[in-house]
Amino acid sequence: VALAVDISGLSAGNYNATVTVDDPDASNGPQDIPVSLTVGPPAMPVIDLGPSSFTFSAIQGGSDPSDKTLTVTNVGDATLSWTASDNASWLSLSPSNGNAGAGQSDTVALAVDISGLSAGNYNATITVDDPGASNGPQNVPVSLAVGPPSTPSISLGPSSFSFSVTQGGANPAGKTLTITNDGDATLSWTAVDDASWLSLSPGSGSADPDQSDIVSLSVDIGGLSAGNYNATITVDDPG
Repeated sequence: VALAVDISGLSAGNYNATVTVDDPDASNGPQDIPVSLTVGPPAMPVIDLGPSSFTFSAIQGGSDPSDKTLTVTNVGDATLSWTASDNASWLSLSPSNGNAGAGQSDTVALAVDISGLSAGNYNATITVDDPGASNGPQNVPVSLAVGPPSTPSISLGPSSFSFSVTQGGANPAGKTLTITNDGDATLSWTAVDDASWLSLSPGSGSADPDQSDIVSLSVDIGGLSAGNYNATITVDDPG
């Protein structure tokens, strides 16, 4: 006797039945045979994401941070037809959809565009989903820290100068001012003074971070009478 099972319309679960064989003339009839049927859940994809979070950092007005990669793995037993989306204008995903067979993985590139962003902390969420997956949707948090823009910093040495001469004598020997950039962006400096008897050379220049420039100070005492004279050198970069 062939036993045929029709599972159409059956949900997952355990089912039991009995086959009865009988002959009214048999000395031992009827005879029963138990039959059990286990219907498992339908084959479904399962989403697994890695890593579990992303962190980016950049400097305002600087370069975009390097791309990072999200791995979408199907740990289920049916094809995963996934889509990936995010909720931030500064974050883009490529590709944004794909198909992964059971035990297979796809990769998604995360790209960050910091143009127009001021210094601060930003957060976003990547959502990966397949309506047919047993555990969708799955989320991955993304954080972006934008630091303040790089700026130069002016350091001068020495902090003051003193010249001493005799009226009608020779001009004093020149001295040098050192301009050092202690910041983290190029210093485009200018140097000026407010005295006709003092001159500076050069009057401008550029210094990369941790680099220095030299300015020569020369004094011309022609026409000056005996006395004390004062001047101020001003070094500036609007940045």
